Amino acid sequence: MRSNQKGFAHVTLVLIFVILGVGGLSYLAYKNGQIISRYEKYIVPSPTPSINEEISNWKIYTDSEYGYSIRYPGDWGIEKACMGGHANDTYVCLKSQDLETSAVPSVIQGQLVTIAPKGSSYFAGENSPPSDYCKENTIDKVRSCSEISIDNTKAIKKVFDNYPFVDVVIIENNTISFIVRLQYSDELEKGQEFAVFDQILSTFRFLN
Repeated sequence: MRSNQKGFAHVTLVLIFVILGVGGLSYLAYKNGQIISRYEKYIVPSPTPSINEEISNWKIYTDSEYGYSIRYPGDWGIEKACMGGHANDTYVCLKSQDLETSAVPSVIQGQLVTIAPKGSSYFAGENSPPSDYCKENTIDKVRSCSEISIDNTKAIKKVFDNYPFVDVVIIENNTISFIVRLQYSDELEKGQEFAVFDQILSTFRFLN
């Protein structure tokens, strides 16, 4: 009887070692990619889009008079002094394909990006020093205000809380030299309103 028990114990130990060995080898094979689980084989990895690849096909606008260039999506349009501006004004409008505006003027649908160098009508009410730019007043309510870099130059990005606006001011020699404004429709999903705008900003370059 004891000999039978010993034999049974030996067989059990051998089986345990075999199971452990097979399990260990399977784990190593899985780690090395030689075994694909029944769930993983249905997962198709999607490639991460490259911003550089996206914007490389964009159109480019160059203003040699005010010394800058900027890219914008291929299906967007461009117009000088839009939204009721004077024909000889110096600001430029980049317009999304689905842009609709009212006579107010305001954006009903789509997105409008305006690039205004110092001296344009966009600067008519902007006389505050950069240090005061983030301060709220009785008209403008600020959701967020942060310092960013545009072509290695200091800039401030201000998101308004009571208007569908985002203003970015570029600062040179402690003076605001450019205003880049996004006006967008309230219909845009939260978190999506700034995606293209941020990409456009990343392409702004000074001409040296």
